[in-house]
Amino acid sequence: KTLQSISLLYTLLKTSIPSNTLTTAKRVIIVCPCSLVKNWDNEINKWIANGGPTNTPTGIVPPRVMALAECDKATIEKNLDSFCRTNIYSILIAS
Repeated sequence: KTLQSISLLYTLLKTSIPSNTLTTAKRVIIVCPCSLVKNWDNEINKWIANGGPTNTPTGIVPPRVMALAECDKATIEKNLDSFCRTNIYSILIAS
């Protein structure tokens, strides 16, 4: 199920359902239990962020992931602000 979800996320972030130039989704938020945040981060990095599909056309940049788990309030607020105000990260994983 995780790989199916990651495949869908990647497809929505990198392709356009209507045939225009904009992608279907610009950013994705994954909400899961705290104990699974690192799992999601590892799986996304394994399948798309670091390794990525081997047949990816050149010029397609893999999405960057921000994972928030077991942080203090100030760190969470700072990271959420960074996610909202910049386009550095495409995927936010939070509990």
